Amino acid sequence: MFDDNGQLWCAELDNGCITRIEDDGSLDRYEVGGRPSGLARGQGGEIWFCDSRRNEVRVFSSATGRSWPVAGSVDGRVLNAPNDLAFDPCGNLIFSCHCQSRDAPDGYLAVLRVSGACSVAASGLQFPNGIAFGSDGKSLYVAETYRQRVLVGDWDPVTGLWRNATSIVTTEGPAGPDGLALDEFGAVYTAVYGDSCLVVATKDEVFKISISGRCPTSCAFDPAGKLGLVVTEAETGSIVSISQSKKGLPLHTAQRGQHAST
Repeated sequence: MFDDNGQLWCAELDNGCITRIEDDGSLDRYEVGGRPSGLARGQGGEIWFCDSRRNEVRVFSSATGRSWPVAGSVDGRVLNAPNDLAFDPCGNLIFSCHCQSRDAPDGYLAVLRVSGACSVAASGLQFPNGIAFGSDGKSLYVAETYRQRVLVGDWDPVTGLWRNATSIVTTEGPAGPDGLALDEFGAVYTAVYGDSCLVVATKDEVFKISISGRCPTSCAFDPAGKLGLVVTEAETGSIVSISQSKKGLPLHTAQRGQHAST
């Protein structure tokens, strides 16, 4: 994730850190504990993330180094392995809970509204993972890892429901699609965990971008264009920069003052 200043951040799942990558490649690690994953930009240097150990959605302040929970339950039930997240144009936060559902469709999407209410947005998913919005803010893309496909469906911010999901691309390998990013023309880039590649789906074709390391987990476009498409790779614990002439689709953020710091 790139912050308001164009600085690159990532989550280190097993280290329990939110980490800033400096221009010289050095790392500034902030210990937040748990198992952090999926970063989304808030306001004033805040970073929203999922924690699958605490079963919470949390916010990290880069100004203070502190983090705190903003959601721990959905429809009265404790969250089950929250994983990735994205804001819609209205400031609602949609996040995936994979529920460790490798063999059964027990995963779901949830929505944390600006008001703080949290409800299920879709269910019956088999390890829902990366999520991203299309340019219209109404098309929501979801990686369903263990069905090895990327879905797109209709997002309704009024009802808080994701409906009419259809598959736009399938993947190969021992696992499946993980993190997602869209470019300015609407092409969908999918990091395919276990298959050493990204799969790119445009309106006209589907193709692969190979990378070193078997386990790419997430991808994001550098808004400044310097780093192109950035990919996190879990097998080697590295960050890969892929040259790209295309820009990424601008991402939505939390609304100002939303879930104020505690």
